[in-house]
Amino acid sequence: MIRNILVNSKVANFSPMGYVTAANVEQFQNKLQVEITKQNFNVFLVDLSEVVFIDSAGLMSLIKAFRSVQEMGKRFVICGITAPVRIVFELARVDEVIEIYQEYTDFEATILAAA
Repeated sequence: MIRNILVNSKVANFSPMGYVTAANVEQFQNKLQVEITKQNFNVFLVDLSEVVFIDSAGLMSLIKAFRSVQEMGKRFVICGITAPVRIVFELARVDEVIEIYQEYTDFEATILAAA
């Protein structure tokens, strides 16, 4: 299941839950792209705090979304990475490319305070 909430007119929040794997990556990627294209935002936040596991297919979907958002001249941010997800990000070195915050409150303190 995926929750999405428009935090305000400048920050769009996309919150997947459960597993993001090859088994459901097509649905995940489609919903992610819909949210990216239909919302007016400056920052697109993906909150992974409810994601138990992500595989390489899920990771590639996030990278594609990151590129789409960058091409729009917007910021793509991830927060709430659980330990199993963090391992996948670190092995792929995605944590060196995408802006990541440990918790939503860390994101809120830096991004929303600057807005």
